[in-house]
Amino acid sequence: MNRSVLRGIGLLEHLAALKRPASLKDLTRCGYAVSVQERTLYTSGVAAPIYDHRQVIGSLGILGPNDRIQAAGIEKIGLPVFFDLREFAEYPNSSLVTTRSRIERNRDEVRRFSRAWTEAIAFIKQRPGEAQTILRKYVRVDDAEILKSTYQFYAEKLPRSPRVFEKGLKSLMDATKIYNPNRKVIHFDQLVDMSFVEEMERDGFIQSLYR
Repeated sequence: MNRSVLRGIGLLEHLAALKRPASLKDLTRCGYAVSVQERTLYTSGVAAPIYDHRQVIGSLGILGPNDRIQAAGIEKIGLPVFFDLREFAEYPNSSLVTTRSRIERNRDEVRRFSRAWTEAIAFIKQRPGEAQTILRKYVRVDDAEILKSTYQFYAEKLPRSPRVFEKGLKSLMDATKIYNPNRKVIHFDQLVDMSFVEEMERDGFIQSLYR
């Protein structure tokens, strides 16, 4: 865990408040590190050093998508999670990405896809049994506890309205400055088009999915 990265996105203060390890020394004492979306969204892992007597000669890590490496699975084998980025800050969890030229050429297509995406969110939230059955098929995990944890992660974090907020996007953009301090300033309106979401909110489409 790089302290400059933690400081840059405010995680040092957060970890101090939680009384959890925040320094490399603390992690060295533990003997391993667990990361839950710490550096890359939707990615978690466990890593530990390899010693030749007292000399570190390498490291071993397991990294994968949250669908397959969930906190429930990590804790099940006896490894505590130091922190979960979900506790720390607001950030865009799942977004639809396309080009402005495609929107201009195929606005109705994008509109229908956005509505289908929003309808799928409602399905996940309201039909947990069926949603977990589908999840089991595609992530190829049979452990009921891990499947439930994975389902709960998405059911909790996916908002009813797939709106992206400026504050959350700013958190991500600020974090990228640590790795690329000379990057150009990008404004919210340059990246985000909320017109499709605003239309669904106005015409009652989203509300109708939860009646």
